Amino acid sequence: MTMPIKIMIVVCPKCQHEYEDFFRGSINLTLDDFDEDYIEACTTTTCPRCSAKASKSTLVVKAKC
Repeated sequence: MTMPIKIMIVVCPKCQHEYEDFFRGSINLTLDDFDEDYIEACTTTTCPRCSAKASKSTLVVKAKC
């Protein structure tokens, strides 16, 4: 099951700026057909002030090939 979106407050590890972003605790690609750009948005965050990128630590499950 893909978990629903939650809103979170992020503190940038580089400049300490606080901003809102969304989070999904897990994504199941065997059930949901999300594209690579959406998966990138779900698994990383980018600071709007300094452009530092950080991981959101989302679990992504893919089907066996």
